Amino acid sequence: MKSMKFILLALTVIALIAVAFLLLRYKKILASFYSINSDEYVLSELSNDLVPSGLYEDDFDLESLSYIDDFIESEIDKGFPGAVLLVMKDGKIVKHSAYGYKLKYESGKELVNPVAMTKDTLFDLASNTKIYATTLAIIKLVDEGKIELNDPVEKYLPNFKDNENDPIKMKKYVTISHLLNHSSGLPANFKFYNPKYAKEYYSIEREQTIEYLMEIPLVYEPGSKDLYSDIGFMILGVIIEEVTGQPLDSYVEENIYRPLGLKRTVFSPLKNGFKKDEIAATELNGNTRDYNIDFPNIRTYTLQGEVHDEKAFYSMGEVSGHAGLFSTAEELGILSQMILNGGKIGNYYFASEETVKAFMEPSDITPFRTLGWSRAGIEGQEGYFGEYASPNTIGHTGWTGTFSHIDPENNIIVILLTNKKHTPVSYSSNGKLNGFVGDNFETGRYGKILSMVYNAYYKKHPNKRPPVRLAIDRINQYENIFKDKKIGLITNHTGINSQQETTIDVLYEKFDLVALFSPEHGIRGSAKAGESIKNSIDEKTGLSVYSLYGKTRRPTEEMLKDIDILAFDMQDIGARFYTYISTMAYAMEACAQYDKTFVVFDRPNPIGGKVEGNILDSSFQSFIGVYPIPQRHGMTVGELARLFNGEYEIGCKLIVIPMARWTRDLYYEETGLNIWQAPSPNMPNIDTALVYPGTCLFEGTNISEGRGTSKPFRIIGAPWINGEELAKEMGKLNLSGVEFEAVTFIPMENKYQGQHCEGVEIIVTDRENFNPVMAAVYLLNTIQKLYPEKIEYRNEHFDALTGEPSLRTGEYSIIDIENKWIQESKVFIDISKKYYLYQ
Repeated sequence: MKSMKFILLALTVIALIAVAFLLLRYKKILASFYSINSDEYVLSELSNDLVPSGLYEDDFDLESLSYIDDFIESEIDKGFPGAVLLVMKDGKIVKHSAYGYKLKYESGKELVNPVAMTKDTLFDLASNTKIYATTLAIIKLVDEGKIELNDPVEKYLPNFKDNENDPIKMKKYVTISHLLNHSSGLPANFKFYNPKYAKEYYSIEREQTIEYLMEIPLVYEPGSKDLYSDIGFMILGVIIEEVTGQPLDSYVEENIYRPLGLKRTVFSPLKNGFKKDEIAATELNGNTRDYNIDFPNIRTYTLQGEVHDEKAFYSMGEVSGHAGLFSTAEELGILSQMILNGGKIGNYYFASEETVKAFMEPSDITPFRTLGWSRAGIEGQEGYFGEYASPNTIGHTGWTGTFSHIDPENNIIVILLTNKKHTPVSYSSNGKLNGFVGDNFETGRYGKILSMVYNAYYKKHPNKRPPVRLAIDRINQYENIFKDKKIGLITNHTGINSQQETTIDVLYEKFDLVALFSPEHGIRGSAKAGESIKNSIDEKTGLSVYSLYGKTRRPTEEMLKDIDILAFDMQDIGARFYTYISTMAYAMEACAQYDKTFVVFDRPNPIGGKVEGNILDSSFQSFIGVYPIPQRHGMTVGELARLFNGEYEIGCKLIVIPMARWTRDLYYEETGLNIWQAPSPNMPNIDTALVYPGTCLFEGTNISEGRGTSKPFRIIGAPWINGEELAKEMGKLNLSGVEFEAVTFIPMENKYQGQHCEGVEIIVTDRENFNPVMAAVYLLNTIQKLYPEKIEYRNEHFDALTGEPSLRTGEYSIIDIENKWIQESKVFIDISKKYYLYQ
C-alpha cells in the first residue's frame, strides 16, 4: 500500500512538473509572437534563419547605398517626418535603416523632443493590407481549393445581387479575379461613415456595413476596364471570412503570420498589447485634414496605432480587406521573400509555386495590374517602382506612405515605409486643400529611392543595367503636352529613338508637326563645320525646314507664327563650344520673346557629368560660347535648358522631358543605347567626344586638330613639329589618365591639307582621372615652348574658345591657370546643381 501511495505521489509530482513546464513553454510561445516594450526588435529564431542579414559588397556599391542615407536625411532636415528602408537581395537583408521620427507632432503642434524612428516601428500599411492580408489569404485559399478565381462572387456571398434601380445589372458576372485586379465594375470608394454622402447606406457598425457592401451598385461593366477599388477588396475580406468561418484578422494571424514567427504584423495593434510609442503616427488632427473635413464621430487627435482609413475604422471595426493591417519593414520583407520564393520560405509551405505565379501574371485589362498587386510594366510606373525595375516587378502603395516592391528578375525586394501624412496639410496656390506637406518629398513618392537602390546594384553589375530610356522613348507618358498643339522641331539625324525611328517621324505620325528647324551641319548632319545651311523642304514629310545656321541663327517671328510649341531633340557633346546648345539657347530666347512653349527631349551627356575648365568671361560671348559655363559642363541639354532659363533669366515657358535610367557617371557606350550616331562629321566616336572639350582649342591656332584624318581632335600636329620630341616632352609631365604617342599624318582637308605632319595622338588610359581640358592646355603650352617661332594664334577665335585671353597672352603661369580653372569649375558645380535632373 505504501509503495502504491509513493507511486501516486511520484506521478503527481511529475504531472505538476509537466504542467509547470507546459505553462512556462506556453508563456514563451506567447512571448515569441509579441515583443511589446523592446527598443530593438529581433525576429524569432525561425525568422532569423529565413532572412539572414549582412552587407554584400559583391552585389551593391556601398558608397552608392550611403547616398540613399544622405538623401533621406536631407529630406528629414527639410521637414519629412520619418521612414524605414529595407533592401533584400537573394533572400538576404542588404540594408535596413531608420530615419527621422515616428512621432513629430502632437495635437497639431511640433514636438520639442520628437520620438526617433526605429527599425522595428510598426506602420499603418493602409492599402498594403490588400496585399499582405487579403491577397495572401486568397492565394492560400485558392491553393487549398477552397476558392476558385473564376467563380462568381455570389457563389460565396449570395446577397451580392443587383438592385432593381441599378443602372448596370451585371453583378452575377463579377468574379474573384475581377475583384483582385480591380476590374469588377465596383466604384473606387464609398463613404459609409459620412451620412452626407452615404445617405441610406450610412453605417458605423461592421455587420451593417457588410450588408450595405452587397448592395453597392456597379458603375461600369465588369471586366471592361481598370478602376482601383477599395470596395472590391472590402468584399474580398468578407469572402475570406465566409469561406474560413473566421474573422479576417484571426485567419491571417493563425494561418500565415504565426507559422512564420511574425510578431509585429497585426490588425488593431493597440488592442493587441502594443503601445503607441512602438507605432508611427499618421495624421496630426485625426481625419480632419487640419479641420477642413467634418462628419459625425470624427477623430481630432493625432493618430498613432489606430488605422487611419475612415472606412476601416468607423465602419468596419478596424479590420477590413482594404486597410487596417500594421507591420514592420522586416516582417514585410519575410512575407515578400515567401512570394519571391514561389510560396515557400524556410520549412514553411504557404502555397504552390504554380498558384503564386498565377497571381503575379499581368492582367488582361492593363499591364499595370496582377491579381492583387500593381505591376511595373514597360513604362509609366517609374514614379513608384523607379527607373530600373524589371517589367514583371510587383508591389503596392499605401496611402499613409508605405511601399512594397518585389522584383523577380533581379531577386530584389525593397520595403519603404514612411509616415509622410504625419505632416501639416498643404494648399495649392489658389488656397484649395492639396494633400500633405509630406507628399511633396521624393522619399514619400518612392521612385527616386528605388532608383538609387538599383543604381547601387548596377554599379556592381554594369552588364545587367537596362538601357537608358531617352525622352523621345517616353513620348506616350507626355503626350498631353502636345495634344491639339502645332509643333515645330529643331533636330537633325541624331534625333532618333531606341527603335531607330526619327523624332521627326514620331511627332509627325502622333501629333501636328508643322515645321522643322536645322542647326549647324544640317538636318542630316552632313555639312562641314561652319558651312551655311539654307532653308529647304523635307522630302519625306513635305514640311518646311528653316535654317538656324545661315542668314539667321535665331527663329524669327515669321518662322514661329503658326507654332504653339518649339521642341528640341539633338545629341550634344558636352562641350561649351559645340553649337547645338547655342542653337537651343537662341531658340529659347525667341520663345520667350514670342510667347511660345519650348520643349526639350533630353539625351545623355556622352562624356558623363564631370565638370572641367573655366567659366566663360561674358565679354567673350559668341555663338561658340553663349552663356558662362565651363568647357566641359557636365550637364545634359535638358539640364542646360533649365540652367539657361533660370540662372540667365531667359524666362521662356520651358518643359524638359527627362530620360529614365541615366546617371552622371555613365559614358555613352555604358547607356545601352544604339550605336553612336556622329553628331557632326568630325565627331565619329565617343573617344573623340571625350578629348574634344580640350583639343577644340587648337582650332584657334595654326596647329592641326586632326580634321581630315580618321582621328579628328585626337591627333594634334603640324609640318613643323617633331612628333618624337613632342611625345617625349609630354611624357615627362606624367598627366593622369593619358598617354601621348608620336604620329605622322596627312590631313585630307582643313589645315595643312595634303601635307606631311608630325605630332602626337592622345590616348586616354583612364577616363575617370583624365582631364581633357588641362591635358590640351599642357600640350599647347609644350608646343609653345618647343616651337615659339612657329606657333600662331587666331586671337579672336582662340579667345572665344577659351573664354578668356590669359592662356594666349601668358598673363598667368600654367599652374596658376589650372588652379584658377579648378576653382571656377567648383563655382559652376555649386550654381548648376539645383538644375540637375539626374543623380
